[in-house]
Amino acid sequence: MLSKRPSLLGLKSASLAACAFLAGAGLAAAQPLPAPGQGAGSGPDLVSLLHLRPDQVAAFHALEAAGRPPPAERARLQAKAQQMPTATTPERLAFQEEVMTMQVDAFHHVAEAERRFYALLSPEQKHSFDQLTAPHPQQGPPPR
Repeated sequence: MLSKRPSLLGLKSASLAACAFLAGAGLAAAQPLPAPGQGAGSGPDLVSLLHLRPDQVAAFHALEAAGRPPPAERARLQAKAQQMPTATTPERLAFQEEVMTMQVDAFHHVAEAERRFYALLSPEQKHSFDQLTAPHPQQGPPPR
């Protein structure tokens, strides 16, 4: 059993970063994940903790990439978000609808990449991965 959570909770972080980015709130705060082997801070990363094979590392990289919005899309949304204070209500609603649609699409894209990665793991790796990426008890839904 692994006792230390990695500083790179890549998959959940990727999903959350994509959603935070696409939501328009905190567009500048969406950061790429650390490179495999270089976990954020001093903690180990999933590649090291799971002892991934080369084919699994490739799938892990694909999963990380799935959680990163393309730079052109990020720039487009940032420019549009800056126009929101002067936008009309219908324009704001259209932008919010576009962002919500993109969030759902991004979730499906990341979830599919995560399923492909997970399918490559051994039973032991799956068990470790499930433990390492499970939310902390205090990570429930945000307060209302």
